Amino acid sequence: MLRFRRRGHAPSLRRRLSAMTALVTIVAAIGLSIAIGRLAGSQVEALSNQLLAASARRLASGIDIVLYERYRDIVNTAESGLFRAADGRPASQRPFLRHMVAGSDQYAWMAYIDRDGIIRQADRTSLEGRDVASTLWFRAGRYAPWITYGTGGETGDWIGVDDGAIVLAAPVRGAQEQPTGVVAAAVRLDWVRRLARDAAKPIAARETVDLFVIGNDGEALIGAPAELNAPASLMKAIREHTGAVETFQWRDDTTFATAFRRTGRTRRYPRLDWTVVARQPAHIAHASAEELRLAILGWGALVGALTFVLGWFHADRIARPLQAITAAARRIRNGEHDIDLPHSDRYAEVQSLSSSLSGLVGDLLTHEHQLEELNLNLEHRVTERTRALEQANDRLAREIRQRRLIARERKRLIERLEQLAHFDYLTGAANRHFFTERGEAELRRVADNGGTLTLVLFDLDHFKRVNDEHGHAIGDAVLKATADTVAPLLRTTDLLGRLGGEEFAVLLPDTGEADAARVAERLRAAVSATRVTSRGGVIRWTASFGRAEWRAGETLADIQQRADAALYAAKRQGRNRVIKAA
Repeated sequence: MLRFRRRGHAPSLRRRLSAMTALVTIVAAIGLSIAIGRLAGSQVEALSNQLLAASARRLASGIDIVLYERYRDIVNTAESGLFRAADGRPASQRPFLRHMVAGSDQYAWMAYIDRDGIIRQADRTSLEGRDVASTLWFRAGRYAPWITYGTGGETGDWIGVDDGAIVLAAPVRGAQEQPTGVVAAAVRLDWVRRLARDAAKPIAARETVDLFVIGNDGEALIGAPAELNAPASLMKAIREHTGAVETFQWRDDTTFATAFRRTGRTRRYPRLDWTVVARQPAHIAHASAEELRLAILGWGALVGALTFVLGWFHADRIARPLQAITAAARRIRNGEHDIDLPHSDRYAEVQSLSSSLSGLVGDLLTHEHQLEELNLNLEHRVTERTRALEQANDRLAREIRQRRLIARERKRLIERLEQLAHFDYLTGAANRHFFTERGEAELRRVADNGGTLTLVLFDLDHFKRVNDEHGHAIGDAVLKATADTVAPLLRTTDLLGRLGGEEFAVLLPDTGEADAARVAERLRAAVSATRVTSRGGVIRWTASFGRAEWRAGETLADIQQRADAALYAAKRQGRNRVIKAA
C-alpha cells in the first residue's frame, strides 16, 4: 500500500515551469543585451576618446616641430660666427636678420643684443638701441639657449608683441668662449591657433571641441578665455603623467571628456612646460555610445518577450502528462489503491517516471528515517571539521602576516644600507667609494668603446672661515646648498660626488673639452650665486674649479691628479674660476 505525506498547497508545475522559462529567458536576453551594449558602447566611447587624444597629440607635436625649427634657427645663427668679430664689434648683419624674418610668417622680430643688453642690430631699425638687459630671456640667454612665453603689454618683460609671443634666445660667444652677446627672436602665436583648428577636424561635432594650451599652473594661455582655469584633478593627472582620456568637472560646471598632451616630448629643446588640452562636452562626445546601448537593449527586450511566448506554449505541452500523473497520485492518496499511473508516449522520461514512481515512493518512505539520522550525524561532523579548519586558517593567517612584516622590514633595511653605502648622508652626493667605482666603470667603457670623459673637481673657497665664524651647522648648510645647486644642472648620466670636506667632483661621460668648459663655468656661476641665511646675515661663497679630459692610457687616479693640480692653480690665481688641466 502506497502512502503519501501531505504537504501544503504548491503552485502547479505548468505555472512554475512557464514562470522559470520566462524568467531565465528575459534575464538572459536583457543581460546579454546589456553586456553587448556596454561592450559596443565602450568601444564607440573608446574610439571617441582616441580621436580626442589624437587631436591633443597632433597639436602638441605640431607645436614641438615648429618650436624646434625656430630653436635651431636661433642656435645656429648664434653659433654661426656672423656676430663674432676680433674687435668686439661684429659686422652689420641686418640683411641676414631681415631675410630670416621674411622667410617665416611666424617671426615678429629678430635681433642681436650686445653683452650690456642693448639691441645693436635688428630686422627693424626701430628696435635698435632698446635696452632689454632687465628681461629674463636676455639674462638667461647669455649662458645657454632659452625659450620663454610672454603676454606682452605693460606688465612683464618686454617682448615687442602686444598680444603675447614666444621669445627664443641663444648666447653668442667669442674666441675664448666667453659670452659676447645674445641672438633673440619673438615668435607670434597665430600658427598655434591654426594648428588647433586643423587638429580638431577629424572629430565629429568638432565645433564643440575646445583645443587650447595651459601652463604648469593650470592657467589658459592660448586658444581659451584667460579666466578659464583647469580643474585641480586635471592638473594632478598631468603631473602624474597619466595619458588616459578622463571626464573632469570644469569650473563652468560642465562635465567634459578631456585629453591632454605635454609639449617637448617629440623634440629635444628647452621645454616651455606647456600642456595641450582637448575637451568636448561628455554628453556630446559619448552620445553615439549611449544611443547604441539603448538600441541594443531595446532589441534584447523584444527578443526576450518573443522567447517568453514560445516558452509558455512549450511549458504547457511538457506539463500535461505530469498533471495526469499528479491526478492519479491524488486518487491513490484518497484511498483508491488499484490505480495505475498513466503512461505517455510523448516523452520517454514520463514513461520511466510513471513506471518507477510506485516503487520509488515506497523505498523513500522506508529509508526516510535512516536518512534523517545520517543527516544529523553528518551535520555534527561537518561542524567539528569546520571549527578545526577555521582555527588552522587563523593560525596560518597570523603566520603569513608576520612573515610579510619581516619581509618588508628586511627590504627597508637593505635599501637603507645601500643608500648609506653609496651616498653622502649630508649632501646626497655620491661618496668617495661609490664615485670611484662609477668613475672606473665609465673609464673602462670609454677605453673599450671610444668616446670622451671629463672630470671636474671643485673646492669651496675659504670654507674654514665659514665654519670658524658661523659654526659647523652653517657649514653643513653651505655644503648641502652647494650640492642642491649643482645637481639640477647636471644630466642624468653625470655624477656628482663629495670626496671629503668641502671638496666635490663631477664626472661628465661623453663630454668633450668645449662642452666641459661650458658646464664647469655654469656650475661656478651657480655656486657663486647661491646664498645661505644665518643669524649673522646672508652668507655668500665661491668655489675654484679644475677640469681634466681623459687621455688614452690614463687611469682615474691620473685624471684626478691633473684635475686636482688645475684646481690648486685656480686657488693660486685668485679663486672663483675654472682652470683647465695641463
